[in-house]
Amino acid sequence: MRLREDRPDEVEEAVRVVLELEQPVDGPAGEGDPLETLRIFFKYRRRLLGELSRAAVKALTVYFEALAGEPLVPGIIVAVQTFGDRINFYPHLHLLVTEGGMDRAGVFHRLPRLDDSRLAEIFAREVLRLLVGKGLLSPEWAERILSWRHTGFNVHSRVRARTKTEAERIGKYMVRPILALDRLSFLEREGRIGYRHGDDGTELERMDYLKLIARVTSHIPDKGQVMVRYYGLYASAQIYPSSGVDVRRGKAASGICPRSSRPDGGRGER
Repeated sequence: MRLREDRPDEVEEAVRVVLELEQPVDGPAGEGDPLETLRIFFKYRRRLLGELSRAAVKALTVYFEALAGEPLVPGIIVAVQTFGDRINFYPHLHLLVTEGGMDRAGVFHRLPRLDDSRLAEIFAREVLRLLVGKGLLSPEWAERILSWRHTGFNVHSRVRARTKTEAERIGKYMVRPILALDRLSFLEREGRIGYRHGDDGTELERMDYLKLIARVTSHIPDKGQVMVRYYGLYASAQIYPSSGVDVRRGKAASGICPRSSRPDGGRGER
């Protein structure tokens, strides 16, 4: 993950936002966990992970526009993670987001702390709209999920980065490896593999080596798949489409293709 040196001072402060699909706690009895089915879509259709990133970016820009009363371009770095703390398949996103965005004139607007519950609602709608549009989920099921008090879509934005050092520390966490070797052990008497998980690493899961290999290899990205993406102020070049203003420096520019005009974000993302 790179942090650009040419960012104006106004965008140095950022927040880490985690968007995830957890198991809903109050879904109708007997219907199982529909979000488990949604997660399977992302497991076997890896291109959807790129679209999941764009759904998160869309949710943030919609949220920022609602707060500011006008379109803003924030800086967003998205790191896609597919693993949970048991090395299980658990797709979620870590985002490093500027606490505000630039308007059409290139003026940066600071915004108050994020409302996680409101952002989670917008994120849920964007993801479900994506899956309905792909024909993977019926509109009726999407509405049913949205009607639940706890849909399983969650946002956490408690971590702030106020210096470059803090941002780099967060960035390293966002791209951390699939497993921690110090939590892995060989249970010689059982002939099995042990993996400690949980916040304090005290929970132990026993598995045979084939299961461990299957879990680890399920997180290998497809060839050419981009797992870290840069949007808005953090993109290589971002021009506000309707005004020709370079939002990084507030200067007029022409002849540069806006990053958002290409389906792959200009990086061949999958």
